[in-house]
Amino acid sequence: PQTYEDLEDPFAGDSEDLPIMSDPFEGYNRWMFGVNETIYDNVLEPVARGYRNTIHENLRVGIKNVFSNALAPVKFVSSLIQLDFEKSGRVLARTLINTTFGIGGLADVAGEEYHIQDVNEDFDQAMGAYGVPTGPYVVLPIFGPSTARNIIGRAADSLMSPSFLFAPGGISVGLSVEENINSASFIVDDKKQLEESALDEYESVRDFFHQYRHGLVKK
Repeated sequence: PQTYEDLEDPFAGDSEDLPIMSDPFEGYNRWMFGVNETIYDNVLEPVARGYRNTIHENLRVGIKNVFSNALAPVKFVSSLIQLDFEKSGRVLARTLINTTFGIGGLADVAGEEYHIQDVNEDFDQAMGAYGVPTGPYVVLPIFGPSTARNIIGRAADSLMSPSFLFAPGGISVGLSVEENINSASFIVDDKKQLEESALDEYESVRDFFHQYRHGLVKK
């Protein structure tokens, strides 16, 4: 999720015209899902909870804002590909205002003071907007739920990310780890609730992911 609202409700989406998700690799996917869950339960969740208990929420929101601000090239290009000039204009305005007056993006001045809402766009959504099908569902090591189209989209997004362009090697990895831990600190309780309430957690995560990504394309 790219916005604070998405972090609070990570599986919010739009089920209108929701196509059927193909899952031909279910055997592998369930196995990899189990591996990822083991890593999450034993590494990421304890770290995220400790991080949440140590770092004040305002600072965590500020860090989230910085990473969101840094994704401006991805949001801008994806919006332009879809010929959505209103969104691309918002990206430019938010980036200029938040970088200048928001201390490099720590504060969302554009949203709070000027009511310019954030844009959640990526290359996967751009392809979806032009009718490119999602392809089969795939669970990636560490990264989790994805689709064939989403994998291509993530690769394209990574080429436009500041960490790839300006922070190679270990610095880039460190930034990615910090971003994941900071994001997880907002949804760790939601994840636990899902684990406790789902009859089949694998199917629940797959369906929620599919609905969430479909909702983003439909916006």
